Amino acid sequence: MEFKNNTIHLNIPEGEVLIDENVYLDLSSYPLDAYIKDKSILKVSLKNLLNATVVKKQKGFDFNLDTKNLNSIVSILKESYEIGSLNDLKIDNDSMLSIKGFFENKDRLFMQIDTQIGKLTYKGITVKNLSATLPIIIGVDLSKTGQLNATSDIYKKTIKISSSILAKNSRICLKADIESKNPVVKNPIEICANLKNKTLITKGINLKLKTSIGYLKTHITRIALKNSTATVKGYINIEAFDGRIAIKNISLSLKEMPILRMDVDFSHINLEKLTNLTNFGRITGFIEGYAHNIALVNFKNPLSFDVLVKTQSVKGQTKKISLKAVNSISKVGGGYVSIAIPFFKSFSYSDIGFRASLKNNIFTIHGLYKDGNVEYIIRRGFLGGINVVNMNTNNNISWDDFLSRLKRVLEKREVKR
Repeated sequence: MEFKNNTIHLNIPEGEVLIDENVYLDLSSYPLDAYIKDKSILKVSLKNLLNATVVKKQKGFDFNLDTKNLNSIVSILKESYEIGSLNDLKIDNDSMLSIKGFFENKDRLFMQIDTQIGKLTYKGITVKNLSATLPIIIGVDLSKTGQLNATSDIYKKTIKISSSILAKNSRICLKADIESKNPVVKNPIEICANLKNKTLITKGINLKLKTSIGYLKTHITRIALKNSTATVKGYINIEAFDGRIAIKNISLSLKEMPILRMDVDFSHINLEKLTNLTNFGRITGFIEGYAHNIALVNFKNPLSFDVLVKTQSVKGQTKKISLKAVNSISKVGGGYVSIAIPFFKSFSYSDIGFRASLKNNIFTIHGLYKDGNVEYIIRRGFLGGINVVNMNTNNNISWDDFLSRLKRVLEKREVKR
């Protein structure tokens, strides 16, 4: 440490630093060099990592930070805060980030973020030649423009993003044009955020995307973010298995743990095409139904749902089910199988139908068709076929137990010759 001309110079070439009780820095990798002048100017340099300057003003302070090593910063944040979602994020060395502006209090702030990244990859997404200027204004009488441009490869589909940004009066709006060889976006995407009220509104988003199972189309008229919850006005349609799957009433809670909520309706789903993708067993015919009150924690772990599935009558369509599929259904649902003609490997049926729900980690399933006290999951036709009867009308099991049953059914087993 050195004192000279109202300046304190601090140089630490090695050692360890803990910031905010989480961020750990090894100074042998990033030597620290800092200056404090006239008790109003602070300059900090972490070699090979970043440079920062803070200047105290009569009201608040000015700040400036820049780095040409985004990859190392991402690694430090990932390790310090145990952010597992960053494990698949990779940024090449041809990258930079600059943040500058001034701060008076939480209601008066100006900040401009500039970044250039040659290549960024995250799971199946690659972004190239990313260039962005993002102005952020809160409570300050300023108007600034920015931009965001990039080329992206998303699951083998190349798109080009060109957008303009306008920040004014605590609002920031982005208007993006998305181009591709086979257009997936029918109109520009417009997103506006009110930084003071912490609300976000997205205007019409119309997408069309071909997936491995069919076409995905969206008609989103508005996305609003308020009180850490995003609500979606509009719907997502998936054309698959000769039918239609509609996703609606979508919302996302971004509080302590993200919870995605939605309702799904489906119709004219071809069971033969669906079951051919699994080891469940072959079923022909069509179904319709819904899955409502879906809540997914961390986007994948079910918290609740209410499901109804039933046969949909389609003229001229035969309804057959293999013995393997019958056994799968009885194992998963806890049913009893009654076969009118037991020496065939596939059977006719009249109806398939059940209700299922998940609440408080308890999974419940009931046959949809009743005859007195008998509850059917599968009902045979008039002349013969197969019945699957739900023998336990209080069929409550833990969700983990149900998943274990389903996993055992879907596991592929080697056939002994």
